[in-house]
Amino acid sequence: MNKTSDLMSKRFNPLTGHGYIWVYARAYVRVFKQAFWYMSCNTYNKVSSADFNETYECVFCKFSHAVAVPRARVYVELEDLTGSLSGTMIGETAETFLQYTAKQLMDSGSEVLDKI
Repeated sequence: MNKTSDLMSKRFNPLTGHGYIWVYARAYVRVFKQAFWYMSCNTYNKVSSADFNETYECVFCKFSHAVAVPRARVYVELEDLTGSLSGTMIGETAETFLQYTAKQLMDSGSEVLDKI
């Protein structure tokens, strides 16, 4: 199966509250006072208090040689003709949306806000 058919085979089930749905909407960044990246474990992607490129033991995946890497994150509002809902884009999706890598976001600080 390809990725699309994998997703469609797991359609949203209202009885269990699990599955996937397709949303066709415009995404907006409404709040610019947010961190557009966070430091994370390079294997598990969970938040970390370690410094960039620091090797540490991840409390989530228990990997003793985890490396702290930046990961892009942006809080957005999805809007269509029926209304809106809040969401979060993380990782490659956030990088594509913002048109910056997590490392660029980390290095540039608030300078990126003028260009988003």
